[in-house]
Amino acid sequence: MSYFLQVLFSCPKCWRVLGYWMFTFSGSMLLLGWRLSNKVDRIENRTAIVIDFEKVLTAIPLPIPVSSEGFALAVLGTLLGLMLALAGKWAQRF
Repeated sequence: MSYFLQVLFSCPKCWRVLGYWMFTFSGSMLLLGWRLSNKVDRIENRTAIVIDFEKVLTAIPLPIPVSSEGFALAVLGTLLGLMLALAGKWAQRF
C-alpha cells in the first residue's frame, strides 16, 4: 500500500490523465456496444433474421463488448478509470 501511495504522490497528473483516458475509452466502448446491440435487436425484430453479432464485430479492430462478460469488463474499466482519476485529483491537493 505504501508503494502505491509513493507512486501516486510522485506523479498525480499522470494518474489523472491515465484515469480519464481509461474512463473515456471504456465508456465509449461500452456505449458503442450497447448501441450496436440495440440496433441488431431492432433489425432482428423487424426482419426475423438472426444476425451473429460476434462475427460482425470481428472485422472491427476495437474491443467492442458483445456478451454480458464483455459489458461487465467495460463497466469495470470505466469505474477503475474513474477511481484512478479521482485518486490523482485527490493527490494533487497535497
